Amino acid sequence: LAAELRAAVVDRRFYVLPTGKDDEEAQQPGEIFFLLYLKDGTFVGEAGAKIVEQLRLLLSPSKKRRPRMLLIHENDITRGGCAFGRFFETTPEDLVSAGLYSDIAVAFHEEPFRQVSLVLAAQKMGAVADSSAIRRRLARVARWAKDARWLGARHCKECNDHKQGV
Repeated sequence: LAAELRAAVVDRRFYVLPTGKDDEEAQQPGEIFFLLYLKDGTFVGEAGAKIVEQLRLLLSPSKKRRPRMLLIHENDITRGGCAFGRFFETTPEDLVSAGLYSDIAVAFHEEPFRQVSLVLAAQKMGAVADSSAIRRRLARVARWAKDARWLGARHCKECNDHKQGV
């Protein structure tokens, strides 16, 4: 999933803009997020115990500044998706009360909706659409339309000349 998100940003579909805020909540370009991929089995077994241990360190009350969390909820059954309620059964209570779920998780669905999920996750990290790419596409369409009008007008003039025997 992290590779999917990275590819969307590296592919220049998005880029991160500084928010311009002066407070410590302002996102900085290159800010690090802790991505928590919530799917069936996230908090289960030895791997789940390691995630719990990491989360306890990150959410510790002694930390002056907590990292930004990006919660991704997998909904695609073929990728281990499950109902969100499952996490309230499997997440240790101390993590829930420490605010693990205080931010809304981004729901990741199967294709073709997964592309929308990628956009929403990128936006949570501060990404915006690359407006320069949009402008380039619009300029290409405008050039094409201008050329089409010119060719159409030239063609019509030639047709009229032929009809009039010129």
